[in-house]
Amino acid sequence: MRQKLRDNIFAWVAVASGVALVGVSAACGADQAEAPRAELRASDTQQCKGFEQLMPNFLKAIGTGRTENLRKVVHDHLLEPDRPGDPPPINDVLRAVMGTLQGFATKPPEPGAAAGQLCAVPAPPIENANELCELRRTLETLIHQGKALEAVRIIDPQTTALFRYITGEGADKTPHYEVATVVGDLCSQDGVCQMSNGLDLIVALTTFARSPEGKAATERLDALSMKSSLLDFLKPEAVTEDGFVALARTLMGAVIGGMPSDLDNLPLPPDLQQDVGPVIADLKMLIDPNHVPNVATPLKRTLNCFMSKDKNLDAVRMLYRLAIRDKLPEFGLTRLAQLLREVRAVDERGSLLYLAGTMAAAVKTDEQAIDSAAKVCRTVFSTQSTAVQSKSNAELALPVIAELFAQGVASELVCATDTLLWGCAGGSQPACAPP
Repeated sequence: MRQKLRDNIFAWVAVASGVALVGVSAACGADQAEAPRAELRASDTQQCKGFEQLMPNFLKAIGTGRTENLRKVVHDHLLEPDRPGDPPPINDVLRAVMGTLQGFATKPPEPGAAAGQLCAVPAPPIENANELCELRRTLETLIHQGKALEAVRIIDPQTTALFRYITGEGADKTPHYEVATVVGDLCSQDGVCQMSNGLDLIVALTTFARSPEGKAATERLDALSMKSSLLDFLKPEAVTEDGFVALARTLMGAVIGGMPSDLDNLPLPPDLQQDVGPVIADLKMLIDPNHVPNVATPLKRTLNCFMSKDKNLDAVRMLYRLAIRDKLPEFGLTRLAQLLREVRAVDERGSLLYLAGTMAAAVKTDEQAIDSAAKVCRTVFSTQSTAVQSKSNAELALPVIAELFAQGVASELVCATDTLLWGCAGGSQPACAPP
């Protein structure tokens, strides 16, 4: 019985270990980094919660065996190396994450840091910040202080809805494993699709978004999200699924083909065509290959990969059905725009953009880890059955993932990470409070 329980949780050990290690690294970094301050006051002192209290739904799912199918996929396909001497794919992904964080920890201390410390108080300008210190500051502000928890907590319902749509537990009660096929194909690492192109795009976009030019473009995009012309358009009585898909195809085709003039004749109502004008002007600027930073090249490569693998635009159809047809609140434009607005207001330093760009640039240098991450993606989303395994990996794994997120596992993990980083005497813990 014990052996079976150990085997059942093994599929999650890598994930849990990764989060824990990232948390520890973000807290302490290296021997020279200070741990987060937890001022010990009588009013703050509390009994440490056990893991069963921090993540009850996670442990309940494991204890009842509901994660068995996911464990089987991971155990049978991702815990064995592709070639003798290579690490298993999941192990290699974790190695890359920890190697990246360790690299940040070995960089010189921040300007103004106390002797023997890595991080400075107060924080230096973000251009002079150590990435590990900035990660810790971001976690403290957004999670420990609870200033962006609503944005974090939307992960559970959004991910649940996405996977339930694929597995046939959505509003239409129809499986859509064609989307899983698309996701797996996007991770194919072939002549059309390379994950490194996506990393290049993250670096370029975050660099642009942090510039004065990018900040102005973000403000224009945010203003568009509040226009009644757009909100009225994004209703099922105003735009059909085929019309939405045609619009997406036209936009992506214009970017891939480098034809900015095609963006002037989008199939939009006249009032929306006028309101969207400033944002279209920004997009025209970005698809100019001479623009600095060069967003056009990785953007074209990424969109070309997507349109090559998803010729029917099934992923776009999924977005239409969840956000417009089914009107799921977690995909509502107004709510999402408001959450992003609140995160931007809290993250005044632009730490999230800075961290996303630097992490993407660091991971891109590890080709073996990128290939391993792609292998994990292809394996989990594979829709191919075999003589040995009548159900595909996607049919086995995705319903389990959907159920875990439906039970609030992501929110539980945020609470557990907060407790790991700041301990039992770190004051209140908004991340552990019911939403």
